[in-house]
Amino acid sequence: MNQINKILLCTHPDVLNLDIVDHAAEIAINSQAEIKVFHVIGGYPKDLKEWWNVRDPDNLRRTIQEEREAFVAGVVERLKEKGAQKVSSEIRWGKEFIETTREVMRSGHDLVMLTARDMNELKKRVFECPSHELFLTCPCTLWIAKQGSVTKRTKRILASFPGEGNRLDLVCDGLSAKILENAAAVAKLESSELHIVHALPKYGAKGIKKGSKVRPDLTEFVDGMRTKLKESCSPLLNDYGLTLKQDQFHLLIGNPAKVIPKFVEELGVDLVVMGTVARSGLQGMVYGNTAEKVLKEISCSIMAIKPDDFVSPVKPKDSDTGEN
Repeated sequence: MNQINKILLCTHPDVLNLDIVDHAAEIAINSQAEIKVFHVIGGYPKDLKEWWNVRDPDNLRRTIQEEREAFVAGVVERLKEKGAQKVSSEIRWGKEFIETTREVMRSGHDLVMLTARDMNELKKRVFECPSHELFLTCPCTLWIAKQGSVTKRTKRILASFPGEGNRLDLVCDGLSAKILENAAAVAKLESSELHIVHALPKYGAKGIKKGSKVRPDLTEFVDGMRTKLKESCSPLLNDYGLTLKQDQFHLLIGNPAKVIPKFVEELGVDLVVMGTVARSGLQGMVYGNTAEKVLKEISCSIMAIKPDDFVSPVKPKDSDTGEN
């Protein structure tokens, strides 16, 4: 993980998970990073006078603002109690994912931490779900906790390598290296057990027996891939003082959005670290995002890593760019 200098902790009174607050404090202490507690008041028009049934819109706005300020102040107080030194806060009105993305662009945050909202597809069409949108717009790393998943420490971490071009020559480079770097950094920070997984594509049924078990004559080939993967990852792991055994490298068979959640449950994982790539237009509607699909199915937290060439579709405000 590159040096963390600025953490943006996104909070909301309806979904606050104290686990993510405490993790933010711990990372800030170890990295000597700044934390900004960030809250966006959404779901209201820019001018509350547009609400025909509100008798005193100005008073309503003040009441909402004061309530949220008290909530944010409580989060700031907890961070300081945990030992975080450089803590600030800000409240904005608008769409959560847009304001969060713009804040990252404006202030150069390295890590955004928030709690996901458990919503079905219907609710997502009615209410804003920032964790869903931030997969597609936020240019920096995301740490998303699930509601109610409070743990004292991240005991077991799973680094999920992407199937870039369905490569069979698994090596630790590009996005995979960024994923492992972040996973290794957290594992060292919290003395966690680290595992690495990759899902092999399954085309037809040749070579696969019932239950997605590899045919005996292909076992040697898969074991060779596992060995090469271990050799490729070892130099980076050594930088963090970590040594993984052969049985901590896992090769699954099938669609990653289906097999990884099942494996996460079986292994008892607390944090999944994986890459995310934004897709726009028809491609995004059809294929979606693997990390987002996995988040829907798991009960633990997820850290979503962006590739170096990621470009956010959200544009900064003119005041942030100096444009007129």
